Amino acid sequence: MLRGVENSPMAESESSTPKTPASGTRRAQKVAQIFQVFDKNKDGALSKEEMANLVIAVNPRVRFSEDQIQAILDEVRAEANILVMRDMQLIMV
Repeated sequence: MLRGVENSPMAESESSTPKTPASGTRRAQKVAQIFQVFDKNKDGALSKEEMANLVIAVNPRVRFSEDQIQAILDEVRAEANILVMRDMQLIMV
């Protein structure tokens, strides 16, 4: 999970919403819409630049250095790898 997104203005409206299948669907739709906005070249993935733009947009009051953006992207990549490994384990079971 992207740390900080749950505290962003984009996520605030859902913070008090009970977790239900319908709210999960709405959240997935919202994430898909946000993804489409930042996937500028429409290749189905976020490049380093596209991901950096997302991080900056989610935190508009923060001025990030290149090193901070790189650290955030490294953390996102590590979290994504963990999720992929979990999915692979579930598929193999």
